[in-house]
Amino acid sequence: MTKVRLLVIASLLLSGGMASATLDQVSRVLELDLTKVNVPAHEADTLLVRGCVTCEPLMLKVSSATIYRIGGFGAEPMELNSFRQSVRKLRRQEGASGLMLAVQYLPNNSRVTEITLVADQD
Repeated sequence: MTKVRLLVIASLLLSGGMASATLDQVSRVLELDLTKVNVPAHEADTLLVRGCVTCEPLMLKVSSATIYRIGGFGAEPMELNSFRQSVRKLRRQEGASGLMLAVQYLPNNSRVTEITLVADQD
């Protein structure tokens, strides 16, 4: 009977410890209006962005490891120069205001892992 009590108490203690565990945020994604953000000029550039009108600006760093996509998160990765040319062409066309850049970054070091051009879902 004592073993059963110890087993029950140990189970309760373990389950309580698991319930109080915190989740670490691995990455964040900002959806930014294409007309209000500049695409990086080179692989070691920075992006100055705001998550909202009243938010403090964030300085995010791109690198050669940053992935660029057009059309959604499942689209094939492309080189930065091709991405810049495509974005420049889309900005000249009417309706570019309905396009968004999804910028995924690591909050612990502000490194951009991916920039994806997507259509606004509104």
